[in-house]
Amino acid sequence: MTGTTRVGSYRNLLTQPGVPRVMALADLGRLGYAMLPLLFLFTIADGSSSFTTAATAMAGFGFASFTMPAKGHLIDRFGQPRSLTAMAALSGAALLTVAVIDITKTSTPPVVWIVLAVVVGLCAPPLGPSVRAQWRRIAPDHLDSAYALDATIEELLWLLGPALAGVLISTAPPAVGLLLVPPVLMIGAIGLATSQWRPPQQRMNPAESSASNTRPVAMNRRLWPVLITMLGTGLGGSLLIIGIAAAANHRGHRVLAAVADVALGVGGVVGGVVWGKLRRTARAGRSMKVLLLISGSAALLVAVFKDSPVTVAALILAGAASAPIWVVAYQAADDAVATAKRTEASTWVTTIANLGTSAGTAVGGFVSARTNFTFTLLMPAGVMTLTAVVTSIMWTRVSSTNSSPQQTGQNEVVHEMPK
Repeated sequence: MTGTTRVGSYRNLLTQPGVPRVMALADLGRLGYAMLPLLFLFTIADGSSSFTTAATAMAGFGFASFTMPAKGHLIDRFGQPRSLTAMAALSGAALLTVAVIDITKTSTPPVVWIVLAVVVGLCAPPLGPSVRAQWRRIAPDHLDSAYALDATIEELLWLLGPALAGVLISTAPPAVGLLLVPPVLMIGAIGLATSQWRPPQQRMNPAESSASNTRPVAMNRRLWPVLITMLGTGLGGSLLIIGIAAAANHRGHRVLAAVADVALGVGGVVGGVVWGKLRRTARAGRSMKVLLLISGSAALLVAVFKDSPVTVAALILAGAASAPIWVVAYQAADDAVATAKRTEASTWVTTIANLGTSAGTAVGGFVSARTNFTFTLLMPAGVMTLTAVVTSIMWTRVSSTNSSPQQTGQNEVVHEMPK
């Protein structure tokens, strides 16, 4: 099935046959992920009567989610229908078990809670990469606009999800809210699995069994600048959030941390929408470098103007630069690998960014507890700037190694910088 060759606007993109249905169902599933952390944490805390057990279980869930590239490989290999449905069923069963244990007040050892959380993380279907795999078929020549729309929607979902979870927790036991997540995830998985735009199952023929096609995706050097960019983005972003939270806690105004999160989210939504409407001419490496420098500059403004309206404007700017980085990264990852491995490549982008976020959270917490929080706020600017310099060098080397698209069988990603 061929996709559209011209998408003049978001409206045209969403009016393609079957697209509204796919997006609605898939985004409903992703909303379940946005609601999950709070509901999962407090359900386990109530059921185990131990916040330590709940936190440990959530850590296990987080670490297990780093298997996302392996799940992406399975989806590329066996197709979305079988893979997504099986993953949603297994993770949903584990979530239902957690909720039922809490509701029935069954005495359960801490290790059981932790194991169930790990199972959820191991089996959770990667809906985001699967959606992007379908965008490649819906709008192959306009992935920048499609990915920008997708990033904007995801940003909105992660603003809405915690709010909905908070409402559920305030009106009923968290386990009741958790019962809603498995069917929502299954709806998202089935929506993608039955879509007319789902990628076909890949079967590698002898002609494709070269070393370049059989080696792990993460070993592809053309993907490395993208992954380093996302590592720095995750690390710098989480350092910024932790630094702001530490400053708010120090001043006794914790609500400021929530205001900062909202400002970053608003910036992300605006940045994603605007980026999707720009006409791009610059290469992916240059786009990423400039966006990283904008993020670093915004973080520096936050550190310098801590008690000023400039801080809110700087946070909005940081969010506005962050969303396009994801868009460029996903498209650059597509370009770096063979068609049959693009879902796995997309999961690597997300996984490495999550790794950076986890590391930044740990480092930020450690530094904030032992130094002035101002230093923590300065660190994101340094991380973003250093990442821009390092990846700029890496992109130059990649370009010199692969001087033409014909040499690698790939097309080079092209983007435009904001003017």
